[in-house]
Amino acid sequence: MTHILIAGAGPAGLVAAIKLARSGRKVMIVAPRLNSHKIGECVPGAINPILTELELPQINDSGGIHRRIGGTVSLWASSWRQEDSIASRLQIGWRLNRTAFEQSLENVAISLGIERLVGCVRTVRRSLDGRWQIETDNGCSLIADWIVDATGRNASIARKRIAKMSTGTKLIALWSIGKPADSDFTNRTLIESRPDGWWYAAFLPDGRPIAIFHTSPELAMDLKKNPSKWVKQMHDSLLIGEYIPFKLFIGESVRASNATPGQLDPCFGDRWVACGDAALSFDPIASHGIFNSVMTGSLVANALIQGDEHSLVQYQLRLMELSKTVEKRRSLYYESASIYFRTSFWLDRA
Repeated sequence: MTHILIAGAGPAGLVAAIKLARSGRKVMIVAPRLNSHKIGECVPGAINPILTELELPQINDSGGIHRRIGGTVSLWASSWRQEDSIASRLQIGWRLNRTAFEQSLENVAISLGIERLVGCVRTVRRSLDGRWQIETDNGCSLIADWIVDATGRNASIARKRIAKMSTGTKLIALWSIGKPADSDFTNRTLIESRPDGWWYAAFLPDGRPIAIFHTSPELAMDLKKNPSKWVKQMHDSLLIGEYIPFKLFIGESVRASNATPGQLDPCFGDRWVACGDAALSFDPIASHGIFNSVMTGSLVANALIQGDEHSLVQYQLRLMELSKTVEKRRSLYYESASIYFRTSFWLDRA
């Protein structure tokens, strides 16, 4: 019998699984094997002290796997700003090789004997003795005392219960990874607001550029159908094109991801609990995605180890406090852009 089943094998699910296994719990992870790139590769330097506390591999630039972020260049509303990373371990951020980072966590999980089943949870129901009976999409039947939902923004397990995801105005991230640069490239993060959305762009550790346009679902649908229009949007930008040649993206596919911030209410129930983006997801302007996943994965493990409802209530209160803090930062960005552009995209989200 599996004591705790974790649905999802991103940073939140893996951190929770590792911490629970080390506490003596029997853990199984159920998650699909993803072969495609996942966006979201920035983490603040403050993540390394957390990884150290969790006895997990630190992020560094040895071997060229990950890369230090040299700072940020932004053109937001009418304000141009350049920030350099201060020579402090806590303030130097990292551009991750996302696959390598998650593999390092999975290696720790494997070393602890945590079993991973490739697949997705299809149905969950309670048996007469109160345990969970779980069926996966590949026909496996499992039993667990607890379920941890680490399935990302879909919160596919929690939504099968009474939980609801409270979201803001929908935001779609249209992204593409370009061809490798044939010359020196910047190690800065680039951010630019436009009348109908905002850009994030950077060079990944392997030298390939990634560019993401955050916009409304309606415009996103049109641009995804016509990638040349997405490239033109990038070409028309005032800042991004100064650092990244738009020609590197010509002919490359443009993909869409949901970037709408959301908060699950409640984030726990009778023998289930959510963590990572399934519990609380931020607007990408906050740059807290992976950091939040690692932290909430650790917090949810603590709550389950303590094993009482009070611990779960405190966990939810901690998420609410975090949400308020990050929302203040997001509001400052969006309100300044709405005053400058006065377009429906920004006014709807301010």
